[in-house]
Amino acid sequence: MGGRSKLIKVSEEEYELIQKAQKMLQRKGFESAGISEDEESKLNWEDFALGAIAGIGAYLLYKSLTKK
Repeated sequence: MGGRSKLIKVSEEEYELIQKAQKMLQRKGFESAGISEDEESKLNWEDFALGAIAGIGAYLLYKSLTKK
């Protein structure tokens, strides 16, 4: 199943802000899951199966919604 995508043009400054926000969201996700920066650097995301990644996402969503 192919996905749809849209290409937009942004300035260099906007692109840098988007990249910074992406990194901040990633860091916040790791912190919410209790993954330290040291552990994060040891993770090899290529080894994760799609189901494991979806499971982690579901766990973080549940944790966020229940404020646990």
